[in-house]
This record gives sequence, C-alpha cells and structure tokens, in this order.
Amino acid sequence: MKYIKLFALCFIVAGFIVMVSSCTKEPTQPSSNKDTFSSSDFELIIIDNTESEIEDGDESNVIIMLPAYGYSDDDCKAMGWEIKSDRGNHYGQYKHMFKKNRGYKIHLGFVLRNLNLTTEQIDSIKIYIHEHITCVSNQMVILRTSEKAIIDSANQKRLALIDTAKAQGWTDAQLKDSLISLNQSTRVALKDNPVRLEVCIELKACRQDLFSKIELILTPEQYLVWLEWKDKLPEIKCGN
Repeated sequence: MKYIKLFALCFIVAGFIVMVSSCTKEPTQPSSNKDTFSSSDFELIIIDNTESEIEDGDESNVIIMLPAYGYSDDDCKAMGWEIKSDRGNHYGQYKHMFKKNRGYKIHLGFVLRNLNLTTEQIDSIKIYIHEHITCVSNQMVILRTSEKAIIDSANQKRLALIDTAKAQGWTDAQLKDSLISLNQSTRVALKDNPVRLEVCIELKACRQDLFSKIELILTPEQYLVWLEWKDKLPEIKCGN
C-alpha cells in the first residue's frame, strides 16, 4: 500500500509539471517567415490626394476617367478604378498616357520579417490588413461616385455642345475649341472636388487605425524596430 501511495503521489506531481509547462509555453513561431511575408496579404495600397486624370472627349469620343498609374487590373477593380464607356474597359491599354501617379504600394513584409513575430501575431495582422483594405475601398467608392457624377455631367454638356453646333452651323474649329474648354473645366472640377479632400483625410485615418492595431500587439523590442521603419514612410498629403 505504501508503494501504491508513493506511485500515486509521483503521478500527481508529474501531471502538475506538465500542466505548468503547457501554461508557460512560448508563443508559436511561424515555420518560414520569408515565405510568409512575401505574400501579397501584407501589401498595402496608399492613395494620396492627387486629382484624377481624364482622357479628353471630342466630337466622337466621350470623356473618360483614367485609372492611377502603376496599378494592375485587379488593383483598379479593387480600388474602384474600373472604367466603363462606349469604348469598353480600359486599364493597361492607356498606361502610356498616364500623367499622374496617384498612390504607391507599401509591402509590410519588409518590416514584419524583422520583428520575429509569433504565428498569433501574424494571424492578427492579416485580419487588421483585411479590415484596412475594406476601409480604403469604401472610401474610394465614395470618391469614385462623386467623380463619376462630374464626368457624367461633363458628357451631358458635351452632347449639348454637339447638338448646338449642328443646330447653329458651327465650324469644326468652333466645336473643337468648345470641347477643349469643356475638358479643361472638367479637370478643374475634379481638382476642386471637395469630396477628394474628405476622402483623403479618411484614408489617412484608415492607415493610422491599421498601424495602431499592429502596435498594440507588439512587444517593446518589436515596437522599436517597427517605429524606426514607420518614421521613414512618406506622409499622405491632403489638400491642393
């Protein structure tokens, strides 16, 4: 009986040690940081306040919005840059014509792979980035909607000019000058669009929210590395 009690006591002690060791287990480390952080899951699109560009309308063609330089077709669709007109959808076809560079990409993998993150931290950051993309996309829909209204109005004026030119017997030169003036005023309307500033401010808030969430789950050592990287990022400028 004495040996049985001793065996039972040893079993209880061993079980307690296993339980304690499991409670103090180190956070899981990802198996391959390099492969993990090369993923597009960690890529952000940063939009600045540059006004949108258009392709001029003329007697035969409507005014259309051009997507931002440097985006793929999927980027354009995700960010609300899709263009539909009587000339079809346009992305890469017009890339040689882009005069503006609206936005750039930041790949968080450059800094994240230097933080020695746990698997739990990585999973959380992926969720935060997904929320950020939704935040940015929602704002871009607001901007795209307001700019589409400007373009639609301009194209209605274009049709009215063509009808007036036919009714009053304008020369080709007169109609061309009027359409050039319309294209110029449309650009001014896009530049002065108040929604552009409002959206830019909200986009800055989207990025700040993402970064704040990431910083909350970092250790003090990780935060110092993160902060050094973040301080070198270009500022998102809002306003003309």
